[in-house]
Amino acid sequence: MAASRGVLGGICIGLAVLVVAGPRALSAPPQLPTFRGGTELVAVDFLAIDADGRPIGDLKAGELTLTVDGKPRAIESLKFLHLASAMPPAKGTLPPAKAVPLPFGSNLQQDAGRTIILLFHHTSIEQGDERLARDSIARLLDLLTPRDRVALITFPQGQVVSDLTTDHDRVRAGLQNVTGHAPRAGDTNPAAADPTFPYVLRDLAAIVDGFKQIDGPKTVVLVSQKMPPLLADGRSSTVDDYADLGKAASRVSAHFFIIQPHAFGAMSVTNRVGMPEGSTTYGPASRVGTGIEDMAGAVGGVLFTLSAGADAAIDRVLRESSAYYLLGFTPATSEQNGKNHKIGLSVSRPGVAIRARPQFIIDKPAAAPKGKPAAPTTPETLLKDAAAHTDLPLRAVAYTFRAPSPAKNLLKVLVAVESSVAGTALTGAAFSLVDLKGRIAAVWSADAMDLAMSPVVSAMNVKAGTYRARAAARDGASRLGAVDYEFSASLTKVGTIDVGALMVGLMRNTEFQPRLTFGTDYEAIAYTELYGADARRAEIRFELARTTDGAPLDSIRGTVSATKDADRWIVTGAMPIAALAPGDVVVRAVIVSGQDTGQIVRTLRKR
Repeated sequence: MAASRGVLGGICIGLAVLVVAGPRALSAPPQLPTFRGGTELVAVDFLAIDADGRPIGDLKAGELTLTVDGKPRAIESLKFLHLASAMPPAKGTLPPAKAVPLPFGSNLQQDAGRTIILLFHHTSIEQGDERLARDSIARLLDLLTPRDRVALITFPQGQVVSDLTTDHDRVRAGLQNVTGHAPRAGDTNPAAADPTFPYVLRDLAAIVDGFKQIDGPKTVVLVSQKMPPLLADGRSSTVDDYADLGKAASRVSAHFFIIQPHAFGAMSVTNRVGMPEGSTTYGPASRVGTGIEDMAGAVGGVLFTLSAGADAAIDRVLRESSAYYLLGFTPATSEQNGKNHKIGLSVSRPGVAIRARPQFIIDKPAAAPKGKPAAPTTPETLLKDAAAHTDLPLRAVAYTFRAPSPAKNLLKVLVAVESSVAGTALTGAAFSLVDLKGRIAAVWSADAMDLAMSPVVSAMNVKAGTYRARAAARDGASRLGAVDYEFSASLTKVGTIDVGALMVGLMRNTEFQPRLTFGTDYEAIAYTELYGADARRAEIRFELARTTDGAPLDSIRGTVSATKDADRWIVTGAMPIAALAPGDVVVRAVIVSGQDTGQIVRTLRKR
């Protein structure tokens, strides 16, 4: 669908997958550091935590000992990557994702949050028994930051209930539809009652293997009541199944937390030093005869029993997933064989526990391409995948307004993109809007006039719905990048009127230009649009606040301006920001229409 020029109707003149055995694909998050040099380093991610699961952020390479297949190796690079606070927000406050919404999408590592994949083994849990686990996962969602991306998958079938998303409400809604399907208590032959039971390990291995297409470390929270046990005499086919599951886990950069809603009477959980009540951690040698523990051992995970304390389990997941280390070492030529290698990692500092995958695969060197040379990569080609492209740092945001022809039930979506490196001009840019089914609803490429502006802005008309705006760009050094931003294309209803999105920006020669970040600017201009016959009588004020429901730091009355459309009004207001400290602050537009009141918000980031 073509872009429209004059995107703000006279005010802004001149601004012109991973398949996981299920029906849909998980899209890749923006990520993450890689090691580059004359020889490609192998990256090993690991956790370094104290007795309470809090990350230790000041380790030095000299405090670590690395072995590969039992042989000591030199650590050539070590990075600590902080993703979120290890402390949950205070009780009674809004969830972080609602308190201060995400200001824009970014492909910078420091703007990336956690990647959390929820796996729900619903055929192992009796109906009704899933409630405790569901409530715990809901609490986890409440405590995540707006940058954290979450997916929800049920298995054995590998149904993607919710793709990776920063819209935690969408995951929460999908979670409410997940129920237990296990045979009732007393059934002595679960394999006969549940035909999927003998094959669950194979399906799980296939799902986990698919995670290798998602960049960067991942946190996998796996909810299951039981798994096929690994028999010591080797008669069970689960010997090979568990080996395959272990290999799949070794291929992905993931840390596993296994949650069992209730412990069976025969299960004995040993609490270890530094682990919360009702939990234990396992390695590949932990074969204690109970299937759920065998599975935890195969993936090197931590096992929690919710009957011993749901809050402790979720708090532990939040703390441990808030940061990680990435070390690099040079592999020997003989190790680059695409096979599993045992990794040993220990630390000399007292009171620090290391959690790392016990084994992983070192890929073979990439073969030189044969045949015709690949077609040159352009911003347009980056729109066709969901992979991370980070050579060119970018940020992007989307805003929704009424389309020029409202009778067609379309909305106008503005997408703005810029480099997050000051002074970097874009020499090419392209945009697409992708719906929840992965279909491209609109696409647009920038021309020379568009690229002369900063940020570069597109305008596309689409139907109401939830979309992922994907923006790709190239700079003068031929660096390419792509960034995603999730949003709902909709208007806000306040009584009899509709309200467009809230933008923040600056006035340049009487024209409004959106801005994604602010520096030493004295003020930021808030902008929105009102639609409807009664819109001219509406009152609107703009407020600055620390959170969406926080007390206003400042408040001004909006200025309402008529347009050539009798039922469309533009409202602007100058918000003083010079005294604000660097960071995020919420801009609220409070609209009063007759007896009805509503609000829209936008997060403003000050550098």
